[in-house]
Amino acid sequence: MGNVNIKEQLCDAITKDDDTTVRKILEQDPSLNNSYINKTNDYNALCFAAYYGNIKVMKVLLEVIIPNPAQQ
Repeated sequence: MGNVNIKEQLCDAITKDDDTTVRKILEQDPSLNNSYINKTNDYNALCFAAYYGNIKVMKVLLEVIIPNPAQQ
């Protein structure tokens, strides 16, 4: 699986508000949370999710950035 393909999968999951898939993708490659994932603009994953108003995905992305100590 190439990096471009996984970015496309991440974009697709974010667009669909599929928080489970987003979490699985970020478990494979956490660096995707801080890289530009969309070819047409300079959005990182959190900006992309915010653009689409996908709260569930934004929560997952923020958990990756700022882990909840109670869950560790």
